[in-house]
Amino acid sequence: FRGFCTASGVTSQKVAERYGAEYCTSDVEELLEDQEIAALVIATRHDLHARLVMDALRAGKAVFVEKPLATSVPDLLAVRRVIEETGNDRLFVGFNRRFSPLVVSCRDAIATVKAPVVGVYRVNAGPVPEDSWVGDPVEGGGRIVGEMCHFVDTLAFLAGSDPLGVTAARAGQSTLRQTEGEGLTATVRFHDGSLGTIHYVANGAASLSKERVEAFSGSRAFILENYRKLTVFERNRRRTKRALGQAKGHQEEVRAFVSAVKDGTAMPLSPDAAIRVTATTFAIERSLERGGEVLVSEILAG
Repeated sequence: FRGFCTASGVTSQKVAERYGAEYCTSDVEELLEDQEIAALVIATRHDLHARLVMDALRAGKAVFVEKPLATSVPDLLAVRRVIEETGNDRLFVGFNRRFSPLVVSCRDAIATVKAPVVGVYRVNAGPVPEDSWVGDPVEGGGRIVGEMCHFVDTLAFLAGSDPLGVTAARAGQSTLRQTEGEGLTATVRFHDGSLGTIHYVANGAASLSKERVEAFSGSRAFILENYRKLTVFERNRRRTKRALGQAKGHQEEVRAFVSAVKDGTAMPLSPDAAIRVTATTFAIERSLERGGEVLVSEILAG
């Protein structure tokens, strides 16, 4: 690392010392103007992501931004405009789960047969503390935009297709800080005819694992248990692949991003795909508000 920037100079100094950076600052302009910096990693609270991404792209940097890319439709469309205006498409959003070795194995197997995928993604998310910034509709963007984007992206990766539209329904009552209520179900249609259903549960048991994915395609079934074990069912056979620990793809996505920056190759996940996934989360919110299916194209039209 060359430099670190945090809101507090004291904090940035501690972080810089920990990771061996050359300098620290509380002024992001120093990083943007530093010609020795080829890429920026943005890992702030969610409401700052879009603005910092746009500033970095205008400065000619490659960008790794943690999800979500944006917390509002206007901000998302503004990011897309900056990419078009600057011609800088060196943007990567941290949807790490698609880089999990188990998910990649699943996708590779699915891709051997050209057939639609039916996917079910269960998320035992649990409640968010009332004082958590994550649930704040401004600072965190809420859990649908702030976390469900991961699950939309994973299903899109498994399907090998972009989201087309989404229909969502909520259980229980929502509040300003908890738009998902006690839980919600969102069904995403993909352009190739695949379907993906996300059950996002806020009222489940803490003793249950957080994530389970089931995918069905071409007379086969795949079950991914909390990114620790993948079981493949085909005809009368089943085989199991296990990870060492929980393999959510964090290391793999960072390596892929760094390689793209060093080699000048395309980002491992295109900005267009990341924008469409993010737009799908806004479509989930809109479907909860008015009912019925909301097309991703409607969100992207502004």
